[in-house]
Amino acid sequence: MIAYALAYLEPRADKNKVVLMALFHDIGEGRTSDHNYVAQRYGKLAESQAVEDISKSIPFGREILELFNEEHERKTVEAMLVRDADILEWITTLRHEEIKGNIKAREWIVIALKRLKTEQGRKVGEFIVNTHPDTWWFDAGDKWFIDREEEYKKWGHNSREQAN
Repeated sequence: MIAYALAYLEPRADKNKVVLMALFHDIGEGRTSDHNYVAQRYGKLAESQAVEDISKSIPFGREILELFNEEHERKTVEAMLVRDADILEWITTLRHEEIKGNIKAREWIVIALKRLKTEQGRKVGEFIVNTHPDTWWFDAGDKWFIDREEEYKKWGHNSREQAN
């Protein structure tokens, strides 16, 4: 969903290609796992080989392999958007950790923001960092969260004015 949102914001992007690329970008990790940044410094996973092996065993394997290779080359706008979406997912996870009290999360967020390559990715990253993770669904002034009465059930119907 993040990749599609970024593609929607980038007129040059092929949205269908972005979605497909995002769908399959970690397929090799099903066989190789996903090492953390420290482990990656010392060892290289055989993810490319895993994707190649997978691609030989399914009828649409060539397409998956091509998308995987394009994403890892990070030269096309679609590949850069998919990479940024992956980083934004990590930033979102870190933001939840920060809200829960993880004192290292903000430091990691700052580093992750520097990895974003597209204008769209940077804008969304800043939005994530400056918005509480619950904002999309929780409004403390929404009477529905207090009394669950049917008249307040409709989304957006019961604003802060009614709670006062």
